[in-house]
Amino acid sequence: MIAEQMADDPEFKDFFINLVTQELTIAKVELQNIIAGYDSSTAKGFLHKLKGTSGTSGLLKLTQNAAYWEVQVDANPDLYKMQQEVTNEISKGIEIPTNGKKIEIC
Repeated sequence: MIAEQMADDPEFKDFFINLVTQELTIAKVELQNIIAGYDSSTAKGFLHKLKGTSGTSGLLKLTQNAAYWEVQVDANPDLYKMQQEVTNEISKGIEIPTNGKKIEIC
């Protein structure tokens, strides 16, 4: 999906992948803070934003996972289970484009 959006512009591709990776890395930390404060109302807004970011990035499993938990957080606020599932998908989203390389956060 990313390749389709960028055509043949490797410079923009690198910029976009770095931006998404930074956003996902920040999202992991933000999610840890939400869980530490056990704040389901903040979790819902976080998940909504994550759903949009991951959807734009083509990370379909993360998008589906965030959408699922955005609905579930009100009905079944098991934030620890949500954290485990969402963090797992965020980690996959970070690992895929970087091939294990560490990304600097600006």
